[in-house]
Amino acid sequence: MSAAGEEQARLKGRLEQVYRVNTYDPATGVSASTGRARAFDTCLAQLFRVFHEGEYTYAIPAGTVTTPVRMREFATFILLDVVGAAANRPGAHLLHAQLAP
Repeated sequence: MSAAGEEQARLKGRLEQVYRVNTYDPATGVSASTGRARAFDTCLAQLFRVFHEGEYTYAIPAGTVTTPVRMREFATFILLDVVGAAANRPGAHLLHAQLAP
């Protein structure tokens, strides 16, 4: 394997480690790393643009979500669902999404 291939494999392994970690704690809820928090803010801005200004190619009319508070609640719901589906089950190396038949 070339040096570039080894680096790519290392980065892929690191990404999976970060992506699959389950950060839910029953006592405190879900915590987010700095990277996930930045990703949330980026996604929030994109979702706000799509659902507030509208997006013809997605058939989403302008004003679907009208306030920043509702948009943040909507984005939180979507992104927690995505993170929850990708994260390992607590104490196991098994994804939540793998529970479905």
